[in-house]
Amino acid sequence: MTRIAAIALLLSAALAAPAQITHAAHEKALPGVHYLPEPIAITHGAAQSITLAFRVDDGFHINSHKPLDDTLIPTTLTLTPPAGVKLGDIHYASGASFTLEGSTTPLNVYSGEFLIHVPIRAARQGTLSLPATLRYQACDRRQCFPISTASFTVLVTVK
Repeated sequence: MTRIAAIALLLSAALAAPAQITHAAHEKALPGVHYLPEPIAITHGAAQSITLAFRVDDGFHINSHKPLDDTLIPTTLTLTPPAGVKLGDIHYASGASFTLEGSTTPLNVYSGEFLIHVPIRAARQGTLSLPATLRYQACDRRQCFPISTASFTVLVTVK
């Protein structure tokens, strides 16, 4: 390898390193959506609906479950019920209209706190653990961030 080629290789590695460090730091600072757990109690054998509350980090929004543009990432909740538990169709909150800076196209988004309702019927008494994920894409007024998935567990007391 010539001396010029070696210097070029070292220079390109040095220039690439800060981008990788910045990218890693940026990933840690991604905005989020947080599940706000509250006690949930239902009666066994009865069809009921549970309400799950979420909060979007201040200064950010996420697309609603039904974005106005098919190219946008919808927010989706997935719950994994244990044996003896039946879940119905998930009912998402209606989004609010929002327009990004420099755009005239309105978006349908969630910001602040929002609720999702889930019909449920449990055949047995006790405490249920429902593993769950919320898939979303957070944005601020100017840009959107990579798609994220928040994992959490919903605890339900069945009486």
